[in-house]
Amino acid sequence: KAGQSCSGWRLSTNMGAVAFSSTNGQSPAVDLRAALMTGQAPDRGLYFPKQFPTLAPDEIAAFAQLPYPEIAFRVLSKYTDGIVEPDILAAICRDAYNFDIPLEKVYDRVHVMRLDQGPTASFKDFAARLMARLIGRFLHEDGQQLTILTATSGDTGAAVPAVGFEHQVLPGVEDVVGEVAPGAVGQRGGHGAQQAERQRNQVPEVDTT
Repeated sequence: KAGQSCSGWRLSTNMGAVAFSSTNGQSPAVDLRAALMTGQAPDRGLYFPKQFPTLAPDEIAAFAQLPYPEIAFRVLSKYTDGIVEPDILAAICRDAYNFDIPLEKVYDRVHVMRLDQGPTASFKDFAARLMARLIGRFLHEDGQQLTILTATSGDTGAAVPAVGFEHQVLPGVEDVVGEVAPGAVGQRGGHGAQQAERQRNQVPEVDTT
């Protein structure tokens, strides 16, 4: 159908939207919405921007005085033009990055950005929290629901409850038997483990026959 990708997810009608092509080069280019909702391209490649939007030097210089959610919004808006309204994207960024993200000086002008200050104390708090909110937004707009199953041998399972999926997304976690790190098991204790268990129980049974 017109306006749909080959996987059935709705495409933007904005011809100026950033296009994503498969790394295997055998699938049609899609926009951000379809790339995110499809995941892996039909030719089993990964979606990659055909062209990266640019930031002017003065735009980059201004980042030094801005909080992280605002920086994220200004960068991501280059990719979401025509896909997500600016005010909605700004709200998503504020909600996804609602924790301190400090810069620590190493020496001179060299600094380290701390990625361990979010709910899961890992880098997953950056890409995953934003991705979950974008997926939730697209599902809400399309009136659909999505089940995401993830197999984990580490701290990914602990991160699932803290990512912040919308109610349209039902995440399920399956541990790789005998491969889960002891520290990851402890990390999933308490409130996080209970919430993960509740979310597991919400995942509908999938007929694989």
